[in-house]
Amino acid sequence: MDKFQTANQILREYEKNRHFAELKKQADTEKALSYPEFKELSDKYNALIVKFASSPDAEADDLSAKLSAVRKKQTALLKKLGIDNFYAEAYSCPHCKDTGYSGGKICDCVNKKIVDKLKEQNKQNIMPASFDGCDLALFDEGVRNQIANVYSLMKKYAENFPPKKYRNIFITGATGTGKTFLASCILGAVSEKGFYTEYLTAFNLNNLFLKCHISPLDEKYAILGGLIAADLLMIDDLGTEPILNNVTKEYLFNIINERTVAQKSTVISTNLSPAEILTRYGERIFSRICDKSASLLISLPGKDLRLK
Repeated sequence: MDKFQTANQILREYEKNRHFAELKKQADTEKALSYPEFKELSDKYNALIVKFASSPDAEADDLSAKLSAVRKKQTALLKKLGIDNFYAEAYSCPHCKDTGYSGGKICDCVNKKIVDKLKEQNKQNIMPASFDGCDLALFDEGVRNQIANVYSLMKKYAENFPPKKYRNIFITGATGTGKTFLASCILGAVSEKGFYTEYLTAFNLNNLFLKCHISPLDEKYAILGGLIAADLLMIDDLGTEPILNNVTKEYLFNIINERTVAQKSTVISTNLSPAEILTRYGERIFSRICDKSASLLISLPGKDLRLK
């Protein structure tokens, strides 16, 4: 189930719960009005409302106090009759009043539920790669010690997650040098610690950007919210995706910038060098990805391991 389907499922649950709540309130109201004492209080309250609407300002405070007194008696009588107090607002979210929408967009309470569901789904989709499965014998002897040091450093990064110094890892190198495997080891280890992780190839990420770009405003968070909220986001093979006008660079910057502001960690693997990142994506994205104060650059040496 993708993020958009998750959002729709949650909104349907909101609608169903709200419908049942309204039916119960209607049934409780009819039951309460069947008692003469409550009916009398209800008629008195309605009469005061009509009087309040047409009264001069000088009488407003007195009428307001009388309304409060009648409502207090109604609430006490409901309790005595064993009927739920349907005058009290029982919304789980005071902002959207359980509609799922606030200010013309999906409410934050829905966004939180989306992230929680994605976290639960994520537990069942942990990357299979692990540091224990790394066979250093595959690497040429001349680079083996360097690779061993890199894996040791990244294992410590995952063990001490969330990191105190370098939040982001930028892994570069030629085709087949083990970039994706190393990044997946980090992702798997962090996932096993219970953190919320997301994995996407640059190509699939670009498709999400395009889907978000053509979607209504209130659906955009449902599509990209998980990428912003994830404790660790892995973008694999950055640079292999096509550059779509007004989409690729703009959305990539927004995602990386939002994650930077939220101090979330991102692991990127790519065949591109930092200079090529600058040329392809521009200075804004380059400065976020290759920021030396927050990102650790790892260049994997060696030949194509797939040939071995």
